[in-house]
Amino acid sequence: MIRRPPRSTHCISSAASDVYKRQTPKPLMSGGWIFRWQAVAGIMEKICGKTYCVQLRDDGLISYPNTNLLQIHVGDSIVFEIARGSAIESKCTFLTSHPTGDQRKAFLAPLTSQDPNRSLLASFDPVKTPSGSLAFQIQFVHPGSFFYQIEYLDTATENMNVTSPDWIVVHPYLSTPRKLFTAESLVVQTVFGRSLGKVKEWADALESQAKLGYNAVHLAPIQKYGDSGSLYAIKDQLSIDDVYFEDEKMADTERLEEVHKAVKEIREKHDMVCFIDIVLNHTARNSEWLLKHPESVYNLHNCPYLKVAWELDKLLADFSKAYAQAKVPECPYAPYIANDTDLDMAMAALRGRVKERRLEQYFMYNKGGIIGCLEKLLKTVSGERVREEEEVEDMVEFVLKNSFGYGRKPLGVELDVEKVGLKILKRLNGKYDLASLWNELDEHLDKANSYWKLKYEEMIKEALENIEKTLRYEKLQLRNYKVTEESPLAQRYFMELKSEQPDRDPDEFVMVHNGWTKVTEDFVGPMGFHYFRRAVVIWEDNLKLYYGNKKEDSPYLWNRMEDYVKAMAQIFHGFRIDNCHSTPLHVLEYFMQYARSVNESLFIFAEMFSTSYQVEAEYAKRAGINALMKESIYINSAQDLNDMILRALRNVPADYSSQHESKLRLNTTRPKELIFDLTHDNSSSMEVWNTQAILPLVCCLGMVNVPVGTTRGVDELWPKSISVRDEQRLYQCLPDVSESPKPVMAPKETIATFTYKGRANKVAVAGSFNEWSTSKHVLVEREEVWEIAVPLSAGKYLYKFVLDDKEWIIGDAATESDVEGNVNNVMIVEESKEMVETNVAIESDIRSIRRIMNNLHFTISKGTISTYTKEDVIVITQQLEDEKESAYVLVARTNPMYLSLIH
Repeated sequence: MIRRPPRSTHCISSAASDVYKRQTPKPLMSGGWIFRWQAVAGIMEKICGKTYCVQLRDDGLISYPNTNLLQIHVGDSIVFEIARGSAIESKCTFLTSHPTGDQRKAFLAPLTSQDPNRSLLASFDPVKTPSGSLAFQIQFVHPGSFFYQIEYLDTATENMNVTSPDWIVVHPYLSTPRKLFTAESLVVQTVFGRSLGKVKEWADALESQAKLGYNAVHLAPIQKYGDSGSLYAIKDQLSIDDVYFEDEKMADTERLEEVHKAVKEIREKHDMVCFIDIVLNHTARNSEWLLKHPESVYNLHNCPYLKVAWELDKLLADFSKAYAQAKVPECPYAPYIANDTDLDMAMAALRGRVKERRLEQYFMYNKGGIIGCLEKLLKTVSGERVREEEEVEDMVEFVLKNSFGYGRKPLGVELDVEKVGLKILKRLNGKYDLASLWNELDEHLDKANSYWKLKYEEMIKEALENIEKTLRYEKLQLRNYKVTEESPLAQRYFMELKSEQPDRDPDEFVMVHNGWTKVTEDFVGPMGFHYFRRAVVIWEDNLKLYYGNKKEDSPYLWNRMEDYVKAMAQIFHGFRIDNCHSTPLHVLEYFMQYARSVNESLFIFAEMFSTSYQVEAEYAKRAGINALMKESIYINSAQDLNDMILRALRNVPADYSSQHESKLRLNTTRPKELIFDLTHDNSSSMEVWNTQAILPLVCCLGMVNVPVGTTRGVDELWPKSISVRDEQRLYQCLPDVSESPKPVMAPKETIATFTYKGRANKVAVAGSFNEWSTSKHVLVEREEVWEIAVPLSAGKYLYKFVLDDKEWIIGDAATESDVEGNVNNVMIVEESKEMVETNVAIESDIRSIRRIMNNLHFTISKGTISTYTKEDVIVITQQLEDEKESAYVLVARTNPMYLSLIH
């Protein structure tokens, strides 16, 4: 049987998968359509691609917002038009990193004006359009991220020049033996390989999930784990962990082959593609290879500016140890911090010790050394050289700009004496004596020192505030009152390894722990001083990898990670980039290009914590990211959910053309989004919501034609999320779900109302029902009366109100003391005896509902969607292209739960 899809179907790469027959791309036919026959599981498929038009500006770029990017599907073509009379039309050539054949380079960088790599790029000559303008017509038959530049004759200088680069993301098609689909059809489930069992058992363990309609499985890392046991603390990137094999002595090559067999079996047996986490940002603290290659992580040798942060880290460790041993005289209640008074005393004592250490000297000049350099300058400088200098308006700013060495050692800031000295001599109008020169410079150095003294005070204030906030949370809110070696006053930001190489600098073995902070940059870099400011949430089981600016800066690490990325690209169908936001962009760009030189059809999605759409777009286009992960579990209303859906829909590559324009213009969009209802590193859905709230969310995402995902356990309504660090249990083998869920009777939900009367900027309720969280349940204020309604099951609950995130108080309700003597409010919730009929069956899980929505999601991925919201109701309609007389309609109410699906 031959199936002929409509003309809007996208074309796939002839090299996209081993199930496709490799062939030479056909030339464009009339109208810009490409027709190609491909064999998929014995069925002949006719696939076609679109041809778009874009207009190039005089600088060779396309006008669009910096939050957007150019994205198409593999097989599509773009016509790049140059307007008549443009500055770039003379002798112009189109250069691109997109290969003309099947062979891809591991990495290509954009050209400068004189660059020997030009010969490695594909080049295209322009053709004339009917209007007389020039255009380049390029078919993109390979998926990935590719830059383009225009080489042209600059008529003003008569030199050949190249424009600045821009990137195009070409999305792949995904395939299984019986399916061919785009990202919009993806339904991903995250699982922990350790809970699937031995590698040879993976396919059987995933059978029940395949029957629920999942077409992709995302595996957390499977490489050898570090001493913490965390799946994301990898100690050996080049070996699969022992837990996955019966024979722990199996060679690494054999292990990789076993994993390859398992992935192939999952794909062929269950029609599921397999994705794997790639961790480029950090390595486990007990990675044995670091003993021989300490240069592979951030340390005091390759980043000496971290020494001031190291001094503060040691001070905090010493103070914490003394406090735990009750050896801090100012703190009579040590080793406990049980209330605000204890905390204030501890912080006052700590501030005193920080002041005694005089860490501000790490940001000051060594004036004696500068005087010696001035003497040398006066002996060598000529009057003619001074006269050639230009005047500087702000000398202090010039001094600061030409200073370096902050944070390395006390009085260790250095000055470019020649640059600054010449500017001062220019000001002195011929007074070339040392006294005049030094008097003038000394005044500017004092002002520069004052600037950095103020900056230091701001940074150390922030550091101490961050320490206090952490202590308030960990000691007071979590009621972990005692300070011990295992529960210190502050986490260690650095770790010392014992060197096995006496000839190496000991500073190389003082290494930096990895962590998380809000900034999307190299947060261990020299000028942010994030580690000194204690602004990083530290992961003590990992160390931050140091790549430098180029491969030559850390060659062993680059080569090691190449081997790691290559092995995973040869086995899996896609990558999830862990900690994408903390991985340097040039590193990410290199390794994703390298991976696609091994397996060009990789589907790449990323964990990207950024508040900047511009940063997200830059990462997506440079690294060729096919989707950015988003999470919807904390959506609080139907309107917020609708906004998330509409935003994601606008990120799907689209085209537009007016009634008076026959050309198909390419519309730039923001990066695609892969929306998870819940990711694996957060609280379980039942800890955040309840079944009645989870169902509408699951069903709404199933109705949207964007890629969606979930985590194992959501469908089964697990009360707690499982730990990436400690979990060793295997997933439960579940029976098949029934064909059609039936309405059932369920207890009516009990709504408990918490009320606080008083003035505050913010009021939250924290108690035994939400693990004493200060953020999960925030009250709404009406005329100084704060209220919130919380669904609770029968039982007794202790709670307190939290004012402005810091003051814990009891309200007017009944009180009760806990086992530690703390007085809390108490609420007794009686079990409701009233039974109501639910619109869908909610038994021990929602798997039957998930199966319906997963299968529907695949069906409607190319449909036309419309949404409507009013108060807590959201309506989603999907009109399918080949079902003109019918549509799917979902009506969901977020609270109380109501759900109706109509076809």
